[in-house]
Amino acid sequence: MDKYKFGNFIYERRKKLNLTQDELGRKLGVTNKAVSKWETGETLPDIVILESLAKILECSIDELLTQQPYESNVEKKQKKNFKISFIVNVISFFLLIISLIFIIFFSIKNQNDINDNDLTLYNFKKYLNYEKLYKFETKSENEFELISSLEVDENYEPLSDIKVNAEITVHLSYLDSNGDINYFSFLEKEIEYTIPQDSRQTFGKLSLKPSFNLDFKGLLSLSVEYQLTEVYGFFKEIKQWKRKVEYY
Repeated sequence: MDKYKFGNFIYERRKKLNLTQDELGRKLGVTNKAVSKWETGETLPDIVILESLAKILECSIDELLTQQPYESNVEKKQKKNFKISFIVNVISFFLLIISLIFIIFFSIKNQNDINDNDLTLYNFKKYLNYEKLYKFETKSENEFELISSLEVDENYEPLSDIKVNAEITVHLSYLDSNGDINYFSFLEKEIEYTIPQDSRQTFGKLSLKPSFNLDFKGLLSLSVEYQLTEVYGFFKEIKQWKRKVEYY
């Protein structure tokens, strides 16, 4: 037994219980000098008073002799189970984090592999050059034809047929028989584009004949608003070199 650790243990317990050396000695039937020698490690108490000393210091004989808090088998088992549970929880936490990282990584990868090259209403400008009004022709006094174009961007190549539906609103100003200027707008026309997979451009034609009875004597101006309603198609990115393509 380490006399100095043993003496320090007695000293710490005595201080914790607010006992003086003299009070502890009187309870044990020894002098305060004897207690002082125990605490400084000069001597050890007689074995016959160890039980009484442990009782006064409110500890077990095992705690007194080992200078370690006594743990019952239940407490030891609880501590062991706690350590095992802690280790399992830590491992589970790290496995969960790793799993989430893999899920996020593959989700982003799949999104880049599929959605990035998937034509949507939000990204169509990335893949398509969409000229709102390519050509306008007057077929008769009150019938007009719009010809607009849709072209795949030079940095991408279609992996499927490209289909685009657009809804249009027409705004026009015209002269009536009195020479007055009038304005009119109408909606409900829809134009459909289809670019075959082996092509890069298409034209859409739409005949506009306002369904109203007007004193129409001449067109002054016409403007068209396009609103895409549906798009479908897939692309792959190609090398960005300059090339000249002519369409007829």
